[in-house]
Amino acid sequence: MTTDNELDNYHENVSQLDKYLATPGLLNTLEWRPAKNGHSVFEKTDETHFIGIVVGSVAEYRLNAGTRGNYINSTYGSLPKAKYQFYLTKPIVQAFRADFDRAFDLLNGLQNQVAHTTHKKDMLFEQSGGRMIRFTKSIFHKRSVRVRDSPPPVKRKLNEEEIEMNLEEMDEETKNWTVPEENEQELDAIKPDYRAIPLRVYSGDAFIEPTDVNNVLNGALVEVMFSIHHTFIKKQSGPQDSFQAEIEQVTVIKPRPPDLTRDPRAGRMTIGKRSRHLAKGKETENDGKPTTSYATAGPSKSD
Repeated sequence: MTTDNELDNYHENVSQLDKYLATPGLLNTLEWRPAKNGHSVFEKTDETHFIGIVVGSVAEYRLNAGTRGNYINSTYGSLPKAKYQFYLTKPIVQAFRADFDRAFDLLNGLQNQVAHTTHKKDMLFEQSGGRMIRFTKSIFHKRSVRVRDSPPPVKRKLNEEEIEMNLEEMDEETKNWTVPEENEQELDAIKPDYRAIPLRVYSGDAFIEPTDVNNVLNGALVEVMFSIHHTFIKKQSGPQDSFQAEIEQVTVIKPRPPDLTRDPRAGRMTIGKRSRHLAKGKETENDGKPTTSYATAGPSKSD
């Protein structure tokens, strides 16, 4: 989806959805209710979590939607707590720009309804560079029952009879989950107790494989479906309200522009409406008509 007409049609269709965050009056239909770790947003007439929809551009800033998410190493946390993460910014596509601001304002209004403090963190960011919404989701989910270690780089103190009686085979998704080499041992150690869940990312109807998600999302115009959660945290440094926009699904509307970092031998770049090239001291436009003559750069006689 690349043409203006296609984008306008997409905007018209998504604007008719009652979950679209730019919908007028939507805030009045929502409420916070107690949930597992704090509060979650529900529709006043529904018993399930509210799933909202917003459209924006994925920023390269702290984009960590790959197979290890925002995890780096054990100095900064543990692999089981790793999260997919990306930030959404206001798109350049005109049809969605005002909608992004409306969505941001609605989320800010929701935060103000439940916050105990003025320190509201983790979801909305408003800085000199503009507004951003942070989205996250846990990569690894705790299993209710441990499964058989496969592959088994970490030896378990279980005899073969106990394994056969009590442990099921590991699911294929987790068994074949890949991370950078420096994290492989950590991953193998948690596989029997944690299951890897791919992020639901689609381009059209095509599912994007976990190893490709980071590249596909970077700079793309996307539709995000997400739920909204709140936790009040008491700290010695001071209490704070933590908010999470939890990713449910991402759909790529328009891929990022072509990368300008390419092989120079592949040909000249064209930027804007006018393309010029040098040919024996003459500058010509696309139609081949000469415009301005000048000397080509080269070494002078004094060099």
